[in-house]
Amino acid sequence: MLPSLAPWNAAFTSAVASELETEPFIPFSFSNVGEHGIPHTRTCVFRGFLFNDTKTNVLLFTCDKRSAKFKDLIKNSNFEACFYFHKSRKQFRFSGAVRVITNERHPIIDLSNLSTISSSKEKSGESEIKFNDTDLVVEQEHDFYSIGLDKVGIDEPLMYKIVSPSQTQNMNVSTLSLCELNTTIHAPTEEEWKAERQRCWNDLSRSLKRSFKRPLPGSLLTSEKYRLLDSINRGVDGTSSGQENFVVVCMFVKAVDLVELTGGVDKRYLYKKSYDIDVWKEYEVCP
Repeated sequence: MLPSLAPWNAAFTSAVASELETEPFIPFSFSNVGEHGIPHTRTCVFRGFLFNDTKTNVLLFTCDKRSAKFKDLIKNSNFEACFYFHKSRKQFRFSGAVRVITNERHPIIDLSNLSTISSSKEKSGESEIKFNDTDLVVEQEHDFYSIGLDKVGIDEPLMYKIVSPSQTQNMNVSTLSLCELNTTIHAPTEEEWKAERQRCWNDLSRSLKRSFKRPLPGSLLTSEKYRLLDSINRGVDGTSSGQENFVVVCMFVKAVDLVELTGGVDKRYLYKKSYDIDVWKEYEVCP
């Protein structure tokens, strides 16, 4: 089966498009856990979908490789991100695992359970959970908001249906014919990850690119560093481009909590991705 939109994706992309009609960018709150178990939350800017393809279902933002946030994520890649859209009055809470694209790192995608495109119906391998009307889904569904916590390192292979962009571009034949050919799908190559990092860098404004040339984030501001900051701002510093510090952060979503404020009877939906295959469960719950 080819990659497809997750059931929450259409509502999210619609809300993003509506917000961007009047706003220059989409901010959101990003939370992770530091080395000592203390939660940290920061405001980040949504940079679109991985490979500029909504069907990946992977959300992007960028950061500095020298930042505390990046150092925390190296050791514990679990995250939660919260978006609120004023126009559509929708809130999305995303939970999952982060992977990064740097000049020396890229996500390792494990397609061992997904490598063959088949016409047979995929099964989750999980026993079907029966709910009573008073049950809490987040309690009945094992590990609802975070899956695979035994593997939190950012370099661990990740089971997620991310197909090589060059392969998806060449798939201009019908799904039926692909099934007949029993075509094997492939993860992105190292060159494709590098090209994606370059694409994201090219999309940044000139002023934002300059921010990656600044002195070490969080270091003491001295007169020498102040002069360097001033020269960087004026574009006369003569230093490197700063791209060596540029990181693309990929949010691989495993659970979503969507609340729709209708002004009447509000609605709430929970979505959970199976850990080992590309299948989502959807529940409508009380807001």
